[in-house]
Amino acid sequence: MAEHNDINAVASIEEKPRLEFLDMMRGICVLLMVVYHGLYVLSQYFTVGQAFGERWYNTFQPLQVIVASIFIMISGFSAQLSAKPRLRAWLLVCISLAFSLVTILILPLFGFENTAIWFGILHLLACGKLLYAYGKKMFDVIPGFVGVIVSLLLFFYTAPVGQKFFGIFGALRVNIPEALYQSDVLFFLGIKSPNFVSWDWFPLLPWLFLFMFGVFVGRMVSRDDLPEYCYRKRPFLGLVGRIALPIYILHVPALYGLFSLVETIAR
Repeated sequence: MAEHNDINAVASIEEKPRLEFLDMMRGICVLLMVVYHGLYVLSQYFTVGQAFGERWYNTFQPLQVIVASIFIMISGFSAQLSAKPRLRAWLLVCISLAFSLVTILILPLFGFENTAIWFGILHLLACGKLLYAYGKKMFDVIPGFVGVIVSLLLFFYTAPVGQKFFGIFGALRVNIPEALYQSDVLFFLGIKSPNFVSWDWFPLLPWLFLFMFGVFVGRMVSRDDLPEYCYRKRPFLGLVGRIALPIYILHVPALYGLFSLVETIAR
């Protein structure tokens, strides 16, 4: 009986029209991420184009937070659209752990420094998807509009964790003990020592609440009653959005290889 219900659930998900607008937005975010990381790699590891990379990398830094925020919200929105949320969540856990293994232990052996990824955006999304996959009943009980408001409030309330306190514009301020910032035991919560380095870092506080915001927004949106443009196909951006994970995994080594070839030819 349970198996029959699972099959019906999967079928109902597949029968609904695909939200091509989500794929498009995810594709835009991925392309901007590739450009941003490409500028960083160019500025850090190459002489040809280094000045160009540094200038535009610094210019685009404020945009990086905006793009990442949109990507996290989209991932939260999309979590409920998966036919196999637990499988996808654990797949992302494995990939994020592999990223940490490579960047922390292997890349330094080849002379790449400060590349460690202790808790990047993939780690964050893996935790968010696990939370949703195993806590779906909890999410279903909370009204969507309540979840949206609470998630946003918690996001802004915990955002100053790096400044050693919680609060919104000084209201309800709670100071975090200074002693916690002398070690990196709680780095995954955004509490770290001054010597902590992570090339990509999106701790649970406050970013998990932005993921939850996306989940609750998705709960409030009917997939069958959106404007027509939400379902309109965008061949290129839609494809990029659908293969966002492989692009994320491969884009940095691909960029490094491309820049190495260009620098070799230029010499």
